[in-house]
Amino acid sequence: MSDVLDPQLAHLLNQQISGLSLLIEQLNSEKQALASRDGNAIESINQQKQETVSELQVTSKALTDLLSKLSGSTDIATHKEWLLANIGETALWGKWNSLAAESKKLNEQNGKLIDASLRFQEKQLNILLPQANITKLYTASGTTEENSGLIRNRDIV
Repeated sequence: MSDVLDPQLAHLLNQQISGLSLLIEQLNSEKQALASRDGNAIESINQQKQETVSELQVTSKALTDLLSKLSGSTDIATHKEWLLANIGETALWGKWNSLAAESKKLNEQNGKLIDASLRFQEKQLNILLPQANITKLYTASGTTEENSGLIRNRDIV
C-alpha cells in the first residue's frame, strides 16, 4: 500500500464526499416532505437532487477514468482491487463508502414512501371516481352508444 494518496484521487474522492453529503441532506429533506405530503417542497427538492446527481455523475466519470489510468484497466473489479491494494481502509475511503451506503439506503426508503403514497392516492381516486360502468344504450334513432353508467333524465328515450 502506498503511503501517499494520489492528489487527483484524493481531490475526486473529496468532491464525491461533498456531493454525497449534500445528496443525503436532500434525501432527508425529501423524506420529511414525503411524510408531510408537501408537493411544492418535493418538487423543489427533486430539482436540487437532479442537479446534485448530475454533478456526482461527472465526478464519478472522472474518478473512473483516473482509476483506469492508475490501475491500467477499465474493469470495475480491477479498480476495486487497485483501491484496496493502494489506499486500503483510509479515512477518506471509509467516509466515501459510508456516505454512499447511507445515500443508497435513504433513496430506497424514499422510493418506498413514494410507492406507498401513489398506492394511497390511487385508492382515494378509485373511491372518489368509481370506474365507469360502460353500457350500451339505444338512442332515439335506434342505434346504440356507450354510456358511462351515469344516466341523466334527459338521456332516457
